[in-house]
Amino acid sequence: MSSHQPFEYYPIPGPGYIRLLHLHPDSDNPAELRGCLKFHKLSEPSMYEAISYAWGEFPKFNQVIVLDGKVLKITDNLYAALMAFCRPDRVRVLWADAICINQADTTEKAQQVALMAEIYSKARSVQVWL
Repeated sequence: MSSHQPFEYYPIPGPGYIRLLHLHPDSDNPAELRGCLKFHKLSEPSMYEAISYAWGEFPKFNQVIVLDGKVLKITDNLYAALMAFCRPDRVRVLWADAICINQADTTEKAQQVALMAEIYSKARSVQVWL
């Protein structure tokens, strides 16, 4: 995995848009998470699931997910949740704040956090990982 470059976010295309994680089925390497991010307009129907999990008081980004062939570091707890939620035979569409929001962009983060109530309310279901 060291050959993968760091993941870089594309800007959100406009107001009311979010990113959704399309988590790919188990790969040849069952310990590796793979997926891609796609934009979604909240006013349009979609069958995504939101996940709620603990970041922890001092989160450590020790794990990775490979998005479009590039590496994004994630916390141990989010990694464990995604491993548990990954389906063996089909893509699962999820919204997870640490992946779907560019945490390095404070403007985007503020805009997306303001949408969180709507994001959770429009999800088909909310999965909780404790």
